Amino acid sequence: MRRKRSSRSIFRDPYDVIERQRREGRPRLIQLESLTRRSGTLTQLFQGTLQTRLLASARDDVNAKLESITGQLQLLVSEWEGFEAQREELVVCLADMDVRLSEVDQLTGNTSEKLKQLQGKTHTPVARRPPIDRWWLTWSSIVDKGNRRQEKQAAAGPSVR
Repeated sequence: MRRKRSSRSIFRDPYDVIERQRREGRPRLIQLESLTRRSGTLTQLFQGTLQTRLLASARDDVNAKLESITGQLQLLVSEWEGFEAQREELVVCLADMDVRLSEVDQLTGNTSEKLKQLQGKTHTPVARRPPIDRWWLTWSSIVDKGNRRQEKQAAAGPSVR
């Protein structure tokens, strides 16, 4: 047979269940809060470490690019200095050529005789000549080759296409 419960005991049983669950859940809730704090701390540490690595990688990339650009600039500066030296050399050569041109009689003789007079005044080997003289000799040889080619074509007659 079943015994009758009092109204107090009817309400007491669920209350006891809730209190027991609250007592058992409190340590777990504290443990959960501790894990949440630890997780936040670890996340911050991970983000800090990751940020440090990313910054170091970016710094390395910037340093590599800077070294590359510096090398290119050094090369350009050395080329510029070479051009400046050549410019100074050319100024001297042009002044020398101006003197030589003024010594050639411009009113008499044909162009090839004047060219021979100018070439006769130059007695230095090709490698030691100033750049303008080397250019002049190169240009003269190109013109001579072109003249010879035209003479051969004229001698061979008109080409048939």
